[in-house]
Amino acid sequence: MKSTQTTATCGDRGGFTLLEILIALTILALLLSSVGLLASGSKNAFSRGTTVSAMELRTGLTSDVIQRELSLALTGSLSPEIQSGQRVTELTYVRAVGWEGETTITTAPRTLRFELDPAEANNGADDDGDGLIDEGILVLIEDVGLPTERRRILARGLAEYAEGEVFNGVDDNGDGLADESGFAIERMGAALEVTVTLEQRPPGREETIQRTLRSSILLRN
Repeated sequence: MKSTQTTATCGDRGGFTLLEILIALTILALLLSSVGLLASGSKNAFSRGTTVSAMELRTGLTSDVIQRELSLALTGSLSPEIQSGQRVTELTYVRAVGWEGETTITTAPRTLRFELDPAEANNGADDDGDGLIDEGILVLIEDVGLPTERRRILARGLAEYAEGEVFNGVDDNGDGLADESGFAIERMGAALEVTVTLEQRPPGREETIQRTLRSSILLRN
């Protein structure tokens, strides 16, 4: 009986050719690239979401501070004397803090106003490198004109213009006003309507996020 033997020929091989290795490396690189893009997208989405949440919190807190400040303002003390429908970015007033019989006890004059951030110049550029252009601050000045006068910054990162607006003489956001400020106080009958727009740029993104909050404050006589 004859035995059969199988002899390996030159065509048989136990490894991979150079072409197969290159194809495998290319596929691996594509997979790693896809994973990297997915991770980057998730990181950017998380960064944006975190910034939006922080912005909403900051806007709400700023609005609350303004409401507490102006809720005790006396109507007859407002300077300038805002007419119905008029908007201003600076308001001086006195607050009622108590009564003695029929006499109202008031504070010294106080001023609430929008100012350009000290680190910024009004030049359309990001001078302080925070990703924002010509942003402002909300300032409260107490005891105006007295030796005890003092300043407090109530909020930073105020937009120079209201959300949806750019400086072009046009009503971009469709509210009937052109180029309105990111902070404005408007007289609406016996109340003041305050609009504040804050802005921030998420880390590593070119997008600037803005949040606006409007609140009505009933004036005191």
